[in-house]
Amino acid sequence: MSDRRRATRFISAGAQGVLRLMQDVYVEHANAGEITVLAATRPAMREQTIQMRDKAGRRVALRVQPTTITVVSAGEVLRNRIVFRVVGFSAAGDQAAGEPLDGHAGRIGVLVRRIVARAVNVSSSGCLLDLPEYVAEGTVALLNMVGVQRGSGEAVRLCRPVHIIAAALPWRAGAEFLPLDAPLPTSVRNAAARLEALLDVASFVGDRPGSGERASGQVSDAVPTVD
Repeated sequence: MSDRRRATRFISAGAQGVLRLMQDVYVEHANAGEITVLAATRPAMREQTIQMRDKAGRRVALRVQPTTITVVSAGEVLRNRIVFRVVGFSAAGDQAAGEPLDGHAGRIGVLVRRIVARAVNVSSSGCLLDLPEYVAEGTVALLNMVGVQRGSGEAVRLCRPVHIIAAALPWRAGAEFLPLDAPLPTSVRNAAARLEALLDVASFVGDRPGSGERASGQVSDAVPTVD
C-alpha cells in the first residue's frame, strides 16, 4: 500500500487467514445431484460452495465439485458453463438435505471459493498477503484473519499479484480495504487504525512545552504574541 506507516506490522509476519473469493453465477439447471451455472470467470477444479435463496428467502449453501467446464457464447460475450456435482449441504445452509432444488433454475447464486492467506503486513488502508495461487488483479473478496477479526469478513480488492519463486505460498498480492461500511470493533481495519492513531499520539510525547503541539497530537489554538 502506498501509505504504509509505522503501524504496518502490528500483525506479526505469518499470521494466518482465509480469503473468500466470490462471483455471481446464473443457475441454468439444478437438482439434488447436479447444478449447471453460467459464470464470467473459470473456477478452480476443486470443491467450492454455491449459495442461493429459496422462494421463502432462506439461504441455501451447497458444497459442490466442478465436473465439466465449457465456453459458450452469451450474446456478445463469452461465458463459462460449469456443471457441478452436489457433494452435500454446507453446515451454514438452512435447507434440509434432500429437499428438491428444481425451483432454483433461472436464479442468481454466488459461487464461493476459499483459499488460505498469510499476512505479511497490515495497515488501516490495506495489507500485503501471501497466497497459494494466482488471484486476478481487481478481484473483490472477503478476508478473515485468525485471532483478529470476527463476523463476515473484511471486503478487500486484490492488486499487483507477484510470483515468488520457490516460496511455500508462491503468490504475493496487495489487498486494499473497501470502506463499504463502518468496520467492526474487532476487524483488521479497525485494529490497524487504532494502532496508527496511538502511534501518532505517542510521537508527540516529550515535545517541548509551548512548541505549538499538544501531547494529544492536536495543534494549539494559541496565537503567539509579539512584544
